[in-house]
Amino acid sequence: MTKATDTFRTSPYLHNCAQAVAFKYRDALGSDEKQVLARFANCGAGRAEGGVCGALYAALAVRPDAADEVTRRFKEKTQGYTTCLEIKRLSGVPCPVCVQAADDILASLSGETE
Repeated sequence: MTKATDTFRTSPYLHNCAQAVAFKYRDALGSDEKQVLARFANCGAGRAEGGVCGALYAALAVRPDAADEVTRRFKEKTQGYTTCLEIKRLSGVPCPVCVQAADDILASLSGETE
C-alpha cells in the first residue's frame, strides 16, 4: 500500500475516509491496525467531531503539531471548506480527492516522495 486511497472504500479494506488516512499513517499515531480502525470507525461520512471531513480529521490527528498548515493546505484543495457537508454540497469535491489531499499533505510534511 502506497496511498491512503488504496484502502478507501476498496476491497478488502473498505475503510472510510478517516480510516484510510489513519491506516496509512498508523505508525505516526502509535497505533496498530485494529486500534486505528476502531478509533476512526465513526469519523467518516461527516461524523467526525464538528462535522469535519474525516480525511482532514485523521490528518490533524496524525500531525497535530502542524494543524494550521494541514488545514490551510487542505482548504486549498476543497475551495476553502473543511466540513464534509460543505465540501460535498458547496465545492463538489469528491471524497477520494479529499483522502488523496490529506495523504499528499501528510506525505509532504513528512518528506515522503512519490
